Amino acid sequence: DEVRGRQSVRTLAERLHGLPGVEGISLASSVPFGRRDWRDVGRAGVAPAAEAMAESAVMGKSFGTDYNVIGADYFRTIRLPLAKGREFNASELEPGSASSAAIIDQELALWLWPGEEALGRQLQIGGGAKGESPRVLVVVGIVPTLRNSIIEPKPVPPDLDYEMWLGP
Repeated sequence: DEVRGRQSVRTLAERLHGLPGVEGISLASSVPFGRRDWRDVGRAGVAPAAEAMAESAVMGKSFGTDYNVIGADYFRTIRLPLAKGREFNASELEPGSASSAAIIDQELALWLWPGEEALGRQLQIGGGAKGESPRVLVVVGIVPTLRNSIIEPKPVPPDLDYEMWLGP
């Protein structure tokens, strides 16, 4: 069951952290350059009129984005410093937590809030083509824009890919 599974993962993480030579450990639903899930993301509370075609996030446009569910110290473990904000705190990482936080990359921040500060803003994921209920999250951290492929020499253009990380 889920409770026992989570406890097994925690026990494994503690054991791995205790091994000689291990500098850090974190959990993630996908490894860097690995396959990630895809969600629609936009500004929270902004939706275009049914007949309108939104041309920007300000007008209600949503963007398709990869996302990864991560554990504590993920960015420290992969040695990626945050550009702004913070990593998730302990309460945000608790299973079933009512807290809803997200860490996004700089490119997604620019597309959702052009010329504005993204830190502390609310975004909405889901509610798009997959027919899922939307979920509102607060941006608590921003990381540099990353490339998503080991074969691409630079990050994928912003109209094709964004990054977002969520706590469990």
